[in-house]
Amino acid sequence: MTPDSVTILDWGASHFAGAVFSRTRKASLKLEAWACEELLPSMGNDPQARSEAEAAIWQRIRRRLGGTRRVALSLPSPPVGVTHLSVAMLDRANTLRSLEFEGRQALGKGAEERSRVYLRTGASKGKDDWVMASIDRTEIDRCTNPIESVGFVVDAVVPQVSALHTLLQGSAKEGIALALAQIGATATRFLHVENGRKTVRILPVGGNTLTRILADELSLSIVDAERLKRGLCHDDATHVSESPTTRRSESTRGEMSGSDEIGDAFRRSRDIFTDRLQLELTRAIVNQRQPAGVVPSIEICLLGGGTCVPELCPELSRKLRVVVRNCDPASMFEGSESVQLPRGIDVGRCGELAAVARVMLFETPGGLNLLGVSMTHAAALSRRQPLMLGIAAMAAVALVPPMISFRTSAVAVGRRAGEIEDEVRALDRNRARIAGNLKAIEKAGAEIARWRSFSAARSNWVRFFAELQARLSSAGDMWLDRLQPLTGAGMPSPSLGARMVMTGRVLEQPSEASPSSAETRVRSFLEAMSASPFVASFEQERFDRSREGILGFEVVLRMNRSETL
Repeated sequence: MTPDSVTILDWGASHFAGAVFSRTRKASLKLEAWACEELLPSMGNDPQARSEAEAAIWQRIRRRLGGTRRVALSLPSPPVGVTHLSVAMLDRANTLRSLEFEGRQALGKGAEERSRVYLRTGASKGKDDWVMASIDRTEIDRCTNPIESVGFVVDAVVPQVSALHTLLQGSAKEGIALALAQIGATATRFLHVENGRKTVRILPVGGNTLTRILADELSLSIVDAERLKRGLCHDDATHVSESPTTRRSESTRGEMSGSDEIGDAFRRSRDIFTDRLQLELTRAIVNQRQPAGVVPSIEICLLGGGTCVPELCPELSRKLRVVVRNCDPASMFEGSESVQLPRGIDVGRCGELAAVARVMLFETPGGLNLLGVSMTHAAALSRRQPLMLGIAAMAAVALVPPMISFRTSAVAVGRRAGEIEDEVRALDRNRARIAGNLKAIEKAGAEIARWRSFSAARSNWVRFFAELQARLSSAGDMWLDRLQPLTGAGMPSPSLGARMVMTGRVLEQPSEASPSSAETRVRSFLEAMSASPFVASFEQERFDRSREGILGFEVVLRMNRSETL
């Protein structure tokens, strides 16, 4: 997730600069704050004095930027080294491994001591073209330590050369190759776009080259030659700085430009500087051109502090025979109400920072960070260490009252726990006593059920005989001789129900038409008895007619097992 605003610091060989950019709804940059101070050789060679002067400058820049803390440091080249690599078109994981291998081979023995990032610039002949930006880790510490000492928090170290290609995006015309030359103090960064391929080169010519040539021409020290050069090159219309040193140069400009000897020496120095720059630009253009195909026209845009050299663009156009013009980076951003453009703003310098800000806000910034993962984690840990120690101390102090309260609560809870254990032991005794009582109740219930079954058996016999008497009465002229259990070897098991032999007689009425009428009455009696809940069935019916007027009968009665008798 990209942020909505970013603070960029630029530590060049001749300046200190900082800018705060925000992202607008129209996907453009807005300049919120700006600060810049020039770095002069007169600051001295004493490391302690120089470090104090640098810290003071960064402290002033921080105040002008509104007290912002988290920043990205933009470093030019040198100290950032640029190396071109070409690897086969592979998947992402294998491409990264190939780049790491090629990068270590290119850097040699010092590869492990240098942080590296990679920028893809195009493809040709089945291979991907890459640019490797590298820097010594000790150089990162040398740059970040003074900045962090004044309160900044450096989240990323961005190689400026890998972000300047954004100035070329959308500016190239059809059939015209576009190049960007950023003339710095110690070197010129040259970016060339042709047929979709980007080439990045570092040319060993910069503003200090003109200073040394001018110092040799006039036999001056480097400090005096630098002051003289700035006074002669300063132009209010194109390059306005808020540095006190530059304002002093304005006051002395008239004096220095009034001397014909100084003017002639400066022009000679400028011509030598232009020749050297033209030679390096020619070499860079020729080396990157394709050997076959139509050579397109080229247009070079100049950027950086070196663009203030008088008549630099016309001279380079004449010698290179191409179009050379000053770049207008102000189109990359807009100013807020508190920052008026271009008054008080070094537009060229601010454009360089805007290029880095555009990459940080609108592109993936992870691949541009020269700090590296391990250094980022270590820096974050070291920055958080005082805060973590303070938090730990506050937490330790804050834990004292809870610990005292916890000790008091623990004593009370322990006392209450002892009381609860006594109550639990009393409840265990009650539970054992209740369990014994429940067993006694269960035994008594079984005994009651057994006696209830005995009582039911006695009442069932009475009910059975009463029912039998009622059936005999309703049958009329019928009585029983015997009702007894069937005993002997042929008796079935008790689980099938008891068998009883019932014998009796029935008186045949004179009015009955046939002898079978008495049998019918007996069978009606047996059917009525079969409906009794005590009787399961009747078996082995026999009739006896040996006596006149009396019908004897015998039947085996099987009792119902479900009814207790």
